[in-house]
Amino acid sequence: MATSSRSASEVAKAIYVFANEKGGMRDVEREAIDRIVLQTSGGSAYTQRAMRQDQKLDAAISTLRARLRACSDSKLRALGRAAAARAAALESAHDWRRACAVVDFDMFYAAVEIRDRPEIADKPVAVGGIGMISTANYVARRWGVRSAMPGFVGQALCRRGPEFGMPKAELIFVKPDFSKYTAVAEVARSIFREYDPSMSAGSLDEAYLDLTAYLQLRRELGSHELAAAALREEHAAKTQSMHGDAAGGELSRPGEPNRLGSSSEPQAGAARRNMAREDAATANGCDGGPTGAAGTCGGGESAALSLQVVPAEVMENDRDGAPVQEVEAGTTEQDETNEVLIEGE
Repeated sequence: MATSSRSASEVAKAIYVFANEKGGMRDVEREAIDRIVLQTSGGSAYTQRAMRQDQKLDAAISTLRARLRACSDSKLRALGRAAAARAAALESAHDWRRACAVVDFDMFYAAVEIRDRPEIADKPVAVGGIGMISTANYVARRWGVRSAMPGFVGQALCRRGPEFGMPKAELIFVKPDFSKYTAVAEVARSIFREYDPSMSAGSLDEAYLDLTAYLQLRRELGSHELAAAALREEHAAKTQSMHGDAAGGELSRPGEPNRLGSSSEPQAGAARRNMAREDAATANGCDGGPTGAAGTCGGGESAALSLQVVPAEVMENDRDGAPVQEVEAGTTEQDETNEVLIEGE
């Protein structure tokens, strides 16, 4: 496969997401590994299509560089001042009053499997199959094996390890068990909810938390246990006030200041208005049904809906591939139709 004047790593990184580094791959011999990747995958239709797209991108970059060279110094200075002013405006608009966190588990699926099969902890392990790797442990990453990589490429890298300073090895494939991963993820989420009862999760191995209220309560009450208990009580009261008084009953603690210093009275009114909007939107076919598009009522009027993100019992980046069968070490059979869910990048 022609690579023009670029190195194997430059070409591979341009067309394959799995040619880019993940944790545990910093010291691998990248050029030799990417040469094997290209040799293993270079003849596929996907690669040829990706190469054509990369060539188009190179042409677009060349055009933009030519336009940049044609700009006068005065225009470049003016554009620089405008960009600096815009950056300063955005910086001044930052709201530092909230403390948020993103939690991302490392090699989550592989870690769960190694917990149950400790005898494979020191061997290159990939969760997935010959068609696609969902995640790989850190041992496998020393051979350049990682998530989103076709399993047959990872297998070739392990077997050709001596070409880049690693011993020859067999990549161990483990069939994914998403019911097990979901159960482990829920254990973690139960802990996260102690810090943010409204935490959300976009996948099994990621969570998004707003820690603002917890940190304020921890400072006020002096311990994690007291802060977590107070958060649970406040969350329960908020949930009841949002959903338990639709018939016109009093909302809990009207007028009492909340933890951010504002009154809950406007929030109570907003809750009633949001519930009314939801009822009206549903009546007009705005609930995603056949009579109205999401966010639009039957007559084209926008509907302001109040949506709450809840922890989802969903698999990661759900795809329609066939289930992957466990592949024993040493297998050479390739089934590129097999797909698994790929751990978040």
